[in-house]
Amino acid sequence: MPPVINFVQDAALVRRGNTDYVETTRGWKPARTFDGATGRWRVTRVGRKWFGRAGMPRSEYVILLPAIFKTQKVDRVVTHRGWYPVTGLSNNLRREIERIYPVVGPAPYGAGRAALIAALKEEIKRLLEARRADGEIILAFESDQYVILDEAREWRFSELQTEVNNGDADVQAFRNMPMVGLPDNSQLLHSELIHPRLLALDYEKLCHAFRPLFEAY
Repeated sequence: MPPVINFVQDAALVRRGNTDYVETTRGWKPARTFDGATGRWRVTRVGRKWFGRAGMPRSEYVILLPAIFKTQKVDRVVTHRGWYPVTGLSNNLRREIERIYPVVGPAPYGAGRAALIAALKEEIKRLLEARRADGEIILAFESDQYVILDEAREWRFSELQTEVNNGDADVQAFRNMPMVGLPDNSQLLHSELIHPRLLALDYEKLCHAFRPLFEAY
């Protein structure tokens, strides 16, 4: 029979590398891990109890930083590309994200949007205590691994929902969008090419704007 796990008072998730830990009466335990190569989340037994608590928010914002992972082996350095997630965002950061990616209403566009995104990225790097060394931005460091920001790829924003039913955890990511100057709709091919003013139109005006294109087909 597995030991009973209880959380300490005012417990909160703390990230180290690609794992979220939570403090229990038996010490710090992993609650959730992220596979930077596949982009998949895995919730542990402790995590299922944590996320299954009554009143626990089922949705959270996640910033995914493109990363290069350099792992020191005995005789070589192994490098692979993936994603480095930032979770546990403060209320201020959540409000900034909601300004850029509103659930309802038009999103900001143009220079104003680009400035909001740039400021958000700088704040995330500050919180991670990222530093530049040898021309690279180091996001995190473990005993045998460096996590380096991949500046050739775009950051991404997503909304993560964790549901726990009958002891099973289901983790899904929604609104998985690149953090670029234009809003993105993953259901439209090359939506980054749509003029931002069109993306700010309501449904009727948007249909009117695209009617000539539809009639051409």
